[in-house]
Amino acid sequence: GQLATAQSDMETANRYLSSALDIREKYLGSEHPRTSITLHSLGDLLATQGNLAEAKDYYRRALTIRLKLLGDDDRSTANALASLALVLEWQSDFEQAAEHYIKSVAIYDRILGPDSLVTLSSVKGALRNLVRNGRVEEAGVYFNWFKAHFDENETDSSYAVSLSNAGLTFWAWGDYQTARACYEKSLLLPDLGINESIIRNNYAMVLVPLEAYPEAHEQCKRALTIQERVG
Repeated sequence: GQLATAQSDMETANRYLSSALDIREKYLGSEHPRTSITLHSLGDLLATQGNLAEAKDYYRRALTIRLKLLGDDDRSTANALASLALVLEWQSDFEQAAEHYIKSVAIYDRILGPDSLVTLSSVKGALRNLVRNGRVEEAGVYFNWFKAHFDENETDSSYAVSLSNAGLTFWAWGDYQTARACYEKSLLLPDLGINESIIRNNYAMVLVPLEAYPEAHEQCKRALTIQERVG
């Protein structure tokens, strides 16, 4: 099933995963840990297809099993919470998305630590959805968490996109100077590829409220040049 997904053969992947779920439910039971893995995989597949309602159902079933068998101190439980939170966010259910992100943050923090990229991904999710739900004071807790820890990770080329996303988070919060620092740092990293165009466009957006208009214009021009070069 996973190979078919990687090859974008969604129909085949769906058929294989559905068959695997039938087999596991028959021979292992509907509340076995391996059954929850297949449920989660089906949720992932359906989410990539845009079938959010069904994806949400599979994630919830996987989460129910993991909470019952593994409790709320297991990484797989946190993974199900985070996946469900993302689908809820895509459905604009920001209140429930925030709650699920917050629960996943608590587990990831205990298991992986406060500065893990996985933990910080859920921290950003909690922050986004708390702001959208008007819970600004609570959002501030996660903003301060993110600001305190996001820069403690290794800065290799794959980190550039994470820095860019961090910049957008700080920009949305109105911390434009920190956002600017994120983009400046990300653009110093090697082998950015097509990501450089995206990063420079986002950087331009951050520079506007700082009234750095010539620099913003330059970033847009350089982003366009990269886009034209790669086709």
